[in-house]
Amino acid sequence: MMITTLWKPDETNTETMTEKILLMLDRLIPEDKHKVDTTFHKTIQEKIKQPLYTTEDMELKNEEV
Repeated sequence: MMITTLWKPDETNTETMTEKILLMLDRLIPEDKHKVDTTFHKTIQEKIKQPLYTTEDMELKNEEV
């Protein structure tokens, strides 16, 4: 099935595939606005920059790779 048209915010229809894709991207993947991040967001962003080590981490042997 192919998407034939999408409603735009101005209540008109998309006409081209490019227009459809750009509209979907705009709606499904919001812009990351660091200026309005809360303390919670900033904390999460800092945590994901750190490597994750757990007690279950095991060294891989050459044979396993």
